[in-house]
Amino acid sequence: MKKWRYFILIIFYMNSLANAQDFPTPIIGNDLVKSGVTNASPGKGLSIEYFLHPKYGLNNNFDGPTTEKTEVDSKKFVEAKLKIPLANKDAFRMLLGFSHTYEKYDFTQIKPENNFLFRAIDDVPLRRTRANLIVFLALNNKNYLAFRAETSFNGNYEGIVDFDRRYRVYRGAVIYGIKKRPDKEIAWGLTYNNSFERTLVLPFLVWNRTFNDKWGLETVLPLKITVRRNFKHNDMLLFGTDYWSSGYSMDITPTGQNTAERYIFKSSALHLFVDYQKRLATDWTWISIKTGWAYNFDSRFIRVNTDTDINAFPSNNLFISLGFFVSPP
Repeated sequence: MKKWRYFILIIFYMNSLANAQDFPTPIIGNDLVKSGVTNASPGKGLSIEYFLHPKYGLNNNFDGPTTEKTEVDSKKFVEAKLKIPLANKDAFRMLLGFSHTYEKYDFTQIKPENNFLFRAIDDVPLRRTRANLIVFLALNNKNYLAFRAETSFNGNYEGIVDFDRRYRVYRGAVIYGIKKRPDKEIAWGLTYNNSFERTLVLPFLVWNRTFNDKWGLETVLPLKITVRRNFKHNDMLLFGTDYWSSGYSMDITPTGQNTAERYIFKSSALHLFVDYQKRLATDWTWISIKTGWAYNFDSRFIRVNTDTDINAFPSNNLFISLGFFVSPP
């Protein structure tokens, strides 16, 4: 029992840390000290990614314990991001970022048929629209500070964004980095997360290392470990693990009721992935082809009024993605 308790605590920690799904890492540098290491994977000024999870199953305890399995025909996930430089000085950089995420579940058959929670997400767009500000300060030729502040609106609303308070999430991070050599970098940070009536402050570690012209390592612990294999013309193969999670505030009308109640829908998974990134005709443009296996830890609805969890136990499944991004120098 103690081992399971430790495992549950680790999963809770990772889910809390990665709830934003876009973890803040140092992404810009300057003439005094440059964040990132030689031959590192390219940064993304503009990116569009499409994820697809083919068929998999969801068990549930909607109406007590059951062995009935609801078949998910597919889960689609589309995300567009844009980063705009506001300041570009030797010792001071500032970026303004925007992103919009569109996620949708399509069910083959819902069991039991009166499961209004699964019906509430069946073929219904779940959206996350966010804006963030990133500031990078070079202290000298070896040390830097970076800050990130973010607001997002996550829910089943219509349109691009709904600024209602029930969808609002605040996040922030502070990072202190040390880079004594071009091929080695380490940074420590704290991340702040205020989402859906819960506030957390948690630590993380960034460790990047280039071993030679072909091999390197890029990590954000405990969330992501990536091994990098560089090829000619800056093409590269990335493989490793990363932690994925999402959370949405939803207005759902239970069966037999006339008024909607507020629920939080959360899901999380550990991805084992292989990602091939190839430079296109210009130096700025890239494509990414990614595939892997999702170990789904959690999928649940939280009834806010009673703080009740209704689990939807997902099976593990394959995923594939295709991305296009622009990486200015």
